[in-house]
Amino acid sequence: MTRNEHACIWLAHVEKQQRSGMSQNAYCITHDLSLKSFAYWRRKQRRPALLVPRLLPVHVVDEPPLTPAAGSGVRVQTGGVVIDLALQFDAPTLQRVLSVLERRPC
Repeated sequence: MTRNEHACIWLAHVEKQQRSGMSQNAYCITHDLSLKSFAYWRRKQRRPALLVPRLLPVHVVDEPPLTPAAGSGVRVQTGGVVIDLALQFDAPTLQRVLSVLERRPC
C-alpha cells in the first residue's frame, strides 16, 4: 500500500466519524482503529497544507498530434485519470506520469 493510499484510508475514516455522530473513541473501537493514530490523521485533515504534494516541474515537448487511428487500444486508468496510449507510446514517460499520479492525494 502506498503512502497516499494509506492517507486516503485514514482521511476517509476521519470523515466517516465526523458524519457518524459517534465520538472518536467509540468510532475507533467500532472499527478497530488506534485512537492515537486516528487523532494524528484528524490533525492532518485540519491542516490540509500538510497533505499537498510538492510541485514537480513540467517540460512541454512539441510533437505532432497523433491521429485517432494510431491508438494502441490500451487505456490506463488510475485514480480517476484515464490515459489512452498511442501505438508507439514512450514507456519511460508513461512510468514517470504514473509515478506522479500515485503520489497525488486522494
